[in-house]
Amino acid sequence: APAQAVNPETGLPTRAYLMGQLATALEEKTSGGLFFLEINGTLGLRERYGYASFEQLMNEAGRQLATAAAPYLLARLNDNSFLLLGRGMDEDAVDALARSVRQALSAHPFVVRDDESLHLRCAVGHARLSQGFEDAGIALEAVERTALQARLLADGVAAHQGNGDAAAQEHLA
Repeated sequence: APAQAVNPETGLPTRAYLMGQLATALEEKTSGGLFFLEINGTLGLRERYGYASFEQLMNEAGRQLATAAAPYLLARLNDNSFLLLGRGMDEDAVDALARSVRQALSAHPFVVRDDESLHLRCAVGHARLSQGFEDAGIALEAVERTALQARLLADGVAAHQGNGDAAAQEHLA
């Protein structure tokens, strides 16, 4: 990402920059995938370690996710979620990337105190860009809802099943 589109605190592209890239990809009908990653148990982590340590932990988690997702763009959306845009990737590899990124996060030990480390898990909802989303907001809503479904699955990964029809788009809007 260009220097002005990088969040100085996280070192990741800004949410606005990634959403702009998503909008462009949808307009140009570029192949690829969109992924919503939600870190599990963040409320308990913030309560246990305090806000400053929690923020440091989430910034480190973002860097780990970005490394696992390279060369694709990843941005932090809010306290506990990230958005990954696999612009131009083979859409047959979308599910495999979701699983790979999730595994890379859970395999990495994060040091939160001198004598304490932990492993993070996340739920991943993903969609193919070719599913006919009208705009970036609708695509984001679709993968966010899919991540909610992924929370209920043993493997923590779910694919958006929308068919791109007008009724489904209106429901997401």
